Amino acid sequence: MIKQLKLLLLNKKKFKILDLFYSGEIRKYIFVGLLNSILGYIIGVLTFKLFYDFFGVIFVSIISNILSILLSFINYKIFFFNKNFKNIVKEFFKFYLTYTIMIFLSMFQLFIFIEVLYINIYLAQAAIIFINLFFLFFSHFFLIFNKNSY
Repeated sequence: MIKQLKLLLLNKKKFKILDLFYSGEIRKYIFVGLLNSILGYIIGVLTFKLFYDFFGVIFVSIISNILSILLSFINYKIFFFNKNFKNIVKEFFKFYLTYTIMIFLSMFQLFIFIEVLYINIYLAQAAIIFINLFFLFFSHFFLIFNKNSY
């Protein structure tokens, strides 16, 4: 009965996201996410080291965010989602908009966790990352990239 239910769900187009879990592709998605996190950290540190003394923290933050988001988009587009570049401008705009929303959402969450709930920074940051992972996961699959891409 369970096998039949799985087969039924896998054959439906609207449940295509379940294929990720059953086929093992979720590991590839997680790998790209970890790669993006590491590269984003390196970009943040390098831009700080190169530009902080000359331009200040706001410039460093803006440049590192732009570069990190661009690199993240390229990695997801090439290594996970369809390599078709027909809708690249539209997808990039949605990707960048989603990540910009995430920046403001994270700032709001940090304020709530630290200033209102008095949660320490380590627990607060872990909770923010965990909560935002769900938002990003669903935005990648349902808002940004074409459903025929994965």
